[in-house]
Order: sequence, then structure tokens, then C-alpha cells
Amino acid sequence: MFADAKLDEAVAGAQAAIFAAAGQSCVAGSRLLIERSVFEQVTTRLARAAEQIPVGLPSDEGTRMGPLQNRRQFEQVTRMIDAAVAAGATLLTGGQRPEGLPDEAQGYFIAPTVLVDVTPDMEIAQQEVFGPVLVAMAFDDEAEAIQLANETRFGLAGAVWSQDVARAHRVAGQLRAGTVWINSYKAISVMSPFGGFGDSGFGRSSGLDGLREYTVPQSVWVETAPEASVAFGYGSGVG
Repeated sequence: MFADAKLDEAVAGAQAAIFAAAGQSCVAGSRLLIERSVFEQVTTRLARAAEQIPVGLPSDEGTRMGPLQNRRQFEQVTRMIDAAVAAGATLLTGGQRPEGLPDEAQGYFIAPTVLVDVTPDMEIAQQEVFGPVLVAMAFDDEAEAIQLANETRFGLAGAVWSQDVARAHRVAGQLRAGTVWINSYKAISVMSPFGGFGDSGFGRSSGLDGLREYTVPQSVWVETAPEASVAFGYGSGVG
């Protein structure tokens, strides 16, 4: 997220990218890189917005974020949060079970979480969290943003938020991610190839590239010239 982005839209997009489905999405935007001049402003707004998300039972019409799917994942996510804080990260909000849940809400709930003071070598910045946890890191220029973005084993999806069209395309072209959105997130169509780089897998589904995964190409060469050319040899031996 660059400083020239439409910050209202960018903050809303970053929020939806990670907190939709409680972060349980293969393309969840769990790492947010923010230009340093707007870092504090953006993270403060994200933390305040996260605290307004109605968390509760999926059966409740007012719920916007439900629980994690199982106990094992709940323990993994809370362990990663605790490890990040122990390593020096700061919790702006979340990190534990939300307050005010009804008594019947016995699921594995974690409040929408925003972490800052995260370094690129921390586990939570390198591994997939698969929970409602946003890791925010600052960058000073375009080159550093690209370096931080690519400094991970995974590369399924990412986004660039900027009103500078040339820069947005320039950065998108250097991201090692199978899908890159510009000023948007999670817009997916079966007509567009979907897949990743690195440990996010190989090959593509959807689009023509996905169809080609089900084909076995065959080359057939037919000589049609009256007198066939011979690339090598001594002829037929007929005088």
C-alpha cells in the first residue's frame, strides 16, 4: 500500500482481504506492507475498524466474522500470535477470544487481530497463518516493498494499492505471485488462470491454462513438397 493510494478504499480492501472468512482463505491478505509515511495512520484505522467487526455465530444475521474451523487450527493461530509478541511484535488489537460473545458461542473464536513491529524473519511473517491475523510492516521505497513482498516461500496472491498506474503495473510485474490485484482484492473469475509460485504450488487452474492441464499435445509433421528436402544423407543411390 503506497502513500498515494485512496486510503479509504485501501483500508477497506485490506480489511476484507484478511478478515473475510476469518482469514481462512488461500488468498487471504495476511501481510500488509505500508509506505512508512502513512504507516501509523493506516494501522490505526485498521485496528479501529477491526474492533467494529461483529464476531459471532454464523447463524446470527448480524455476524460478519465467525470462528476458526477446528481446535487444532485455533491452537496454531494463537501460538503464532503469542510467538510473534514474544519476539517483539506489538498487538494493536485482538489476539484472543472476543469479549461479549453469547454463552452458546462455544466455537474457536479469535478476535480480528492487527500486529505491528513485525520483522520479516518472524514466523508469522513467513508462514501461512490461516486465521484473522493481519501482519503490518513498513517500507520506505518501491524497491524495498518488492523485496519484502517476495521475501517468502509462498506466492499465491497479492495486491498493489496506488493511484500511480505506471508504478502499480511496474510493481505488479515484479511480484512473485500467481494473481495480483491493483486497487482491489479477491476478484476471481474462472476465465483467469489461478495458481502460485514457490511453495504455493505449480500449474494453473481455470482459464485456458487450466484447460491445458488436461491435454497432451502431439506434434505431427507431414512433408508435402514434390521433392522432399533431406537434411542429412547420401541420397537413394539411384543414378
